[in-house]
Amino acid sequence: MPTRLNKYIANAGICNRRQADELIKAGKVEVNGATITQMGFQVQPGDDVRFEGNVVLPTYHYILYNKPKKVHFRRQEGTALTVLEAVKQKVEVIGVQDTEFMGLVLLTDDLDFKAKAEATDIPQIFKITLNKAFEAQEVSGFDKIGFPEDIASEIGLETLLSPDEVCARLKQLDYEVLKIDRVIYAGLTKREIPRGKWRALTSEEVIQLKFLKKL
Repeated sequence: MPTRLNKYIANAGICNRRQADELIKAGKVEVNGATITQMGFQVQPGDDVRFEGNVVLPTYHYILYNKPKKVHFRRQEGTALTVLEAVKQKVEVIGVQDTEFMGLVLLTDDLDFKAKAEATDIPQIFKITLNKAFEAQEVSGFDKIGFPEDIASEIGLETLLSPDEVCARLKQLDYEVLKIDRVIYAGLTKREIPRGKWRALTSEEVIQLKFLKKL
């Protein structure tokens, strides 16, 4: 996904966007060996961007958030907190969410990564509470499913489906989802992330995500 050159430079932590405009006007920025003085120039993925001869690499944020039930994806009536307000970062949620599930949510300001992730089949594991006992013969359409002992209405579901798709599939089978908690997302777990807290992904985790199928 193309990025405005001033934003690209600002994302690298060199300066803010207004200062980046001045650097571009002064002819101090090169893209693929050519000096760029044009305002609004778009940097393409894979372009070689340099400031005063040094390679410029944008600094993006990749966040894993353990979402509580009371935090919503969109503004609700009253004083409900949204995901973006909770993490207090200029990032976006990966995936369009209608289901108000709990658990792991990925956020980033790397819009190219976000677009690719949303087009990728990402493995996920959910802990789901239903309004009635789940019948084992109805597992068609799901990948792997587990049944906790003595709780017939609670299931563990491993799938490539999104939370919205999971809820829609269960509704087709005449089940009401009372609670859905994403406990593992793309191999990432909630370990050491209390409910309502978040952490930045490590560089190794970001690399692993970028090598997922279709990403």
